Amino acid sequence: MASGGLLGGCRNQPLSTLLPLSLNRQWTYDVGPVLQARVRALTVSGRVPVSRSEGWRLETPEGESHLVWEDGQLLASQWGGVRFTPPLILIPSTEQAQWTGTMGWPGAETKATASITRNVVQELWRGSERDLHEVIHTFQGETSMRIDSAYLRGVGLIRQDVYENDLQVRRLRLLARDAGETATKDSAKDPK
Repeated sequence: MASGGLLGGCRNQPLSTLLPLSLNRQWTYDVGPVLQARVRALTVSGRVPVSRSEGWRLETPEGESHLVWEDGQLLASQWGGVRFTPPLILIPSTEQAQWTGTMGWPGAETKATASITRNVVQELWRGSERDLHEVIHTFQGETSMRIDSAYLRGVGLIRQDVYENDLQVRRLRLLARDAGETATKDSAKDPK
């Protein structure tokens, strides 16, 4: 059930809580084609320049992502091994956004456009109703592609479905997450 009106109540928290990035933060996902899923870790492994800022390198066995929170939105110069020029808006600061640019893979490049929408939806997740930010990317280029992603504040990306020409080709579901360096306090030094 979509609740666009809930977005107004969520403005007190920055959108960056939808994908908290810090060194060594890790998420574990069930990833793959619908009938051939496998477990994969996504780890924040270091810093990298993205757009006008210093962003984060996230690594999986399938490829790297280079992300940065800039001007209230999440940008990717590389996402799942695909390069974007200019950086793709992953999570827009508004409910609607547009992107026009170039997508590149090793040995190939194509021009594309994307319509991006972000809505707050209520869904049952791990036993309770939660407000999720659902972000839908609809790409037009040589083929049509739709990527539906859902983010939970303080947790990150919890699910993603990828469709090419209306056929689902990949899915991702969060299994677990580790908080990274921000959660490794020495209680002897900081009893709070």
